[in-house]
Parts: sequence; C-alpha cells; structure tokens
Amino acid sequence: MLSDQSDILFMLDTSSSVYELDFEKMKLFLSDFIDLFKVSNYRQRISSLTFADDVKVNFYLDDHLTNDDVKVKVKLYEER
Repeated sequence: MLSDQSDILFMLDTSSSVYELDFEKMKLFLSDFIDLFKVSNYRQRISSLTFADDVKVNFYLDDHLTNDDVKVKVKLYEER
C-alpha cells in the first residue's frame, strides 16, 4: 500500500526492440495503472522518462496535478 505521499517514476522502453503492438499495450497498461493513484502535489506525484538510444524526461514530479493530466501525456508517447 502506498503512503499518503509518494513520488513515483515510470521508466518506459521506447526503443525499436519493443514491437509497436506491445508498445501500445504498455501505454494502455500505464494509463490504467495511473488510476490506482491520487495524483496531486500533496498525494502521489508522478514523473516519467523514456529510453532508447538516449534518455528523455517526459515530465517531472511537479508538472501534472491530476490523473487525467498524466494520462494525456502518456498517450503522446512515441516509439523512437
């Protein structure tokens, strides 16, 4: 069980070694998984990075204040 306050970092492989269909499944899973949290500055803060040949920070812990904000960003992930 998560404490009332948590910082959570998701790391996703966006390299070409991940098949496109699996990549889309990963995004759907992450979007559903986010619903388990209560994203806010005072509860669970979420950050995300993707990696392939390099690392990209998609958003920082204090960038998004709601679950829906985070889920919108996840939908925008692209394979590299």
